[in-house]
Amino acid sequence: MRQKFRKHTVVRITKAMPPYMSHFPSDCEAIVSGTYSQKYGGTDTDKYSLYLIRDGRVFNSSAWYHEDQLEEIKDHKYKDPEEMIEDFNFRYENNS
Repeated sequence: MRQKFRKHTVVRITKAMPPYMSHFPSDCEAIVSGTYSQKYGGTDTDKYSLYLIRDGRVFNSSAWYHEDQLEEIKDHKYKDPEEMIEDFNFRYENNS
């Protein structure tokens, strides 16, 4: 595996963002959706799409964070990140 974080890994997004990413959500927790390579092919395995977490629920998604802006949270408090993503996707589909 070439990427640093596997799908469904819970991570913390750094607080410090470069100026060109100042509009990106930061200093929060997220679940890895996948790398650019996993989603679209090619060799870019250091940029990640994420599901953002607030109040214990996925509330949005955002991409493309660099791997050095993320840190794995090994002892996270979430029971099942994959189920959190599914809940978000069904909420979104039911509201469209």
